[in-house]
Amino acid sequence: MIANHLWQSTLVALAAGVLTVALRRNRAAVRYWVWFAASMKFLVPFAALGSVGARLHLDRWSAAAPRSSDFDVLLDLVAHPFATPVVPRPLEAAAAPLGATAALAWVLLAVWACGSIAVLATWMRRWVRLRSDSRRCRAVERGREVDILRRVEGQAGGNGRTALAFSSAAHEPCVWGITNPILRWPQSLSARLSDAQIAAIVAHELAHVRRRDNLTAAAHAVVQALWWWHPIVWWLGGRLVAERELACDADVIHRGNDRRVYAESILKTCAFCVQPGPVWAAGVAGSDLQRRIEVIMRNRAEHLLGRSKKLLVAACAMALVAMPIAAGARRGPRAAVPSHAERAAAGPAFASASITPNTSGAPNPRGLGFPRGGQFFAENVSLRDLIRAVYGHEFLAPGRIVGGPDWVDTERYDVRAQAHGDPIPDERQSMVRTLLADRFKLVLHTEQRAFRGYSLTASGALGSRLLASSAICPEPGAPPPPPPAPGMVINLCGVSRGRDSLSGEGAKMWQLALLLERELGRAAVDRTGLDGRFDFTLDWSSAIRPAADLTQQTENRHRAIASALQEQLGLTIVPATVDVDVLVIDSAARPPGL
Repeated sequence: MIANHLWQSTLVALAAGVLTVALRRNRAAVRYWVWFAASMKFLVPFAALGSVGARLHLDRWSAAAPRSSDFDVLLDLVAHPFATPVVPRPLEAAAAPLGATAALAWVLLAVWACGSIAVLATWMRRWVRLRSDSRRCRAVERGREVDILRRVEGQAGGNGRTALAFSSAAHEPCVWGITNPILRWPQSLSARLSDAQIAAIVAHELAHVRRRDNLTAAAHAVVQALWWWHPIVWWLGGRLVAERELACDADVIHRGNDRRVYAESILKTCAFCVQPGPVWAAGVAGSDLQRRIEVIMRNRAEHLLGRSKKLLVAACAMALVAMPIAAGARRGPRAAVPSHAERAAAGPAFASASITPNTSGAPNPRGLGFPRGGQFFAENVSLRDLIRAVYGHEFLAPGRIVGGPDWVDTERYDVRAQAHGDPIPDERQSMVRTLLADRFKLVLHTEQRAFRGYSLTASGALGSRLLASSAICPEPGAPPPPPPAPGMVINLCGVSRGRDSLSGEGAKMWQLALLLERELGRAAVDRTGLDGRFDFTLDWSSAIRPAADLTQQTENRHRAIASALQEQLGLTIVPATVDVDVLVIDSAARPPGL
């Protein structure tokens, strides 16, 4: 999401500010690159780096690392505070035209685009004017200024490729261009300066050339055009200009130029200038003049980075790049998992099957199940209903199946199918998946998405209605147990929903979280850390307060559930950003002939 990307970029910018405070006695060039890295973060979302990590196939690490640690919870909350909530949406709302929220989003997008175009147009107008002025400049190949330029360039180890052009305008000296830099020099300025002062200013401009300041300024200009409404972006621009000028000033002094002569040359140049050059044409009179003069005349050497500061900068740089990649790797490589279409095509199939449209107009399904004898039936069901029924418990909750054409929800079907023999439950579901892939040309894939949902945690001692279970239950995918011996108690393992109540026998905490997800209408994950199976009974009917409207009724219901969880089971449900698996419908087609 854009909101999460902006939040992450803003945090990086603020962290860069803290880091530059720690580096305030060190070289300005180091601080400049810290600010520039924060600027470029606005162009590179962490999600892109996370996708790189997801493709590294770090299966061993991902399997060994705990996926529900407190650190993961904190990291998700900090990195994705604006995750999209999983909210159930009626089919009527899905088929309705654009609502007020969507219209507002388009309006904001239009304003954003207009602002970006306006910023680009303003800068383009300035660039065209500067380019026009540059064409009127007169190239100079010999003379006092050229001799000084070549001498200073030679002392700095340059190759003499920087051209000099005289300008008749009263502007500051500046470097124009990125690949072929030209030093634009106001011709009438030379009479006001001594050779030593000209050499100091030329040394400053050549420092801009070596540092590629025009290129980095253009890169930040792109950031400002894209995120023109974000104040942090403009603050970063000011810090970049300030630090680049201090870095060039330090370079001039480091190369043996007299501090007083250099300071006087800057003051005389500023007194001569009518207008400064643009940000992307690096000049000598930019930034806070008073502070620059104070720094130049202070005669205090900048400290080189010590071992501890080098480690600090390196650790921050590695964290900026490595943490998103590691987070993507922890979520597991999705690309290595076969698609649902591939698994369905390889699975068992029904001996015969028929699919017919249902035109009864009834709003809800009339039945779906597997009677004995290898039969499958579904009446008045949508394709999404069928997907939800056979693709696993984790996709039962609203919002876990996304995408697909509109008719996936609106068109209803009757399905009848017959298998050879009496297959086990897992084989039955696999047969239905094969049927959907064959008749509906259904193609799906699973991906992980971050949602604003709930985290189920254990807050202390377990409640009186949450007990360790002695039930012996088969694990998912295991063959059914043999028939019980005479007189043996049969364990009905699983969970069930009642009116304002939930119950479970031999249930795991993820099953309780799934039930809560269906009750609360948002994604919920188990972070209790409780292993094993439990028997529980949860009833919140007596805690629901009367409400005046539907919104208040929903809020009261959620409060009642949270209160009952705490009092009866000793568990807590708290808002959190959670990563959940969703089924994405890549493509689907109506059955042939329908």
